[in-house]
Amino acid sequence: MSFSVNFFIIVLVALVGCASATPSSGKNNLTPCPSSPNCVSSLSQDAGHFIEPFACSLAPAAALEALAQAVAMIKGGRVVVSEGSYLRSEFVSSLFKFVDDVEFVIDEDKKIINLRSASRVGYSDFGVNRRRIEELREHFLKIVSQP
Repeated sequence: MSFSVNFFIIVLVALVGCASATPSSGKNNLTPCPSSPNCVSSLSQDAGHFIEPFACSLAPAAALEALAQAVAMIKGGRVVVSEGSYLRSEFVSSLFKFVDDVEFVIDEDKKIINLRSASRVGYSDFGVNRRRIEELREHFLKIVSQP
């Protein structure tokens, strides 16, 4: 085999080598991030995994609708569960069809939306989950600020 094929196989094995934690069962909790750097969460206690929650003063139903719209604006995204104050979505990568889970839980008292975004497989995501959350934040803010 050529060098490029060997390199490709090594990269693919590295990406698929370790399974990440599965998404939470929903409702009002989010699964903690694993030690691998392929997850971000607004509930994480360590800086490497922590990401700011979304600010939100909307009623849960309106917030979930805005989140669903934001998810739909990103290629490969779809809502899987939306109920009460919880939304779970999946994002499928174009090339290898890897699935990342993105979850949101609305905290009405604190007027925030806690979130978790994690790759299902692999060790590193090269910052994809963090960038996706920031893109979702931008879309969400545009949606909720429309008259």
